Amino acid sequence: MTQTFDAIIIGAGVIGTSIAFHLSKRGMKPVILERKQVAFGATGSSSGLVRMHYDLEAESRLAWESFQYFRNWGERVGGECGFRRTGFLHIEPAGHGDKLRTNVAMHQRIGIPSSVISGDDVRKISP
Repeated sequence: MTQTFDAIIIGAGVIGTSIAFHLSKRGMKPVILERKQVAFGATGSSSGLVRMHYDLEAESRLAWESFQYFRNWGERVGGECGFRRTGFLHIEPAGHGDKLRTNVAMHQRIGIPSSVISGDDVRKISP
C-alpha cells in the first residue's frame, strides 16, 4: 500500500515533533522519520528548562510565548507534558549590574515578570 505525505520531517525530537504538530493543525499530513525512538537524541537528554532571561528581545519574546504554551498545554495540545513552574535565578558577576538592570527593564516592558534582588533577598528565598 502506498502512502503519500505533505511533508517529511527528519528527527522526532522537540523540533521535529513540534513541526509535525503544527503542520497537522494546518491540515497537512506530515511523516516523521526517526532513527531510534521519539526524543532519543538531544531532546531526551535535555533538562527541559523554559526560561526568559535572554539579552535579545526577540529571543525573550519567543521564550515568553513558549512559556504560555507550556502553561496551557492541556488546552492547546491535550494531555500532560510534565511542566512545572519553578522560577529562575540568574546570578550576575559584580560589575554587570547596569547590563542586568537593562535586561530586566526589557523583560518587564514585554510582560515578563522579572526583578533584580539582593544577595540578602536570595538568602531569604533559599537559605
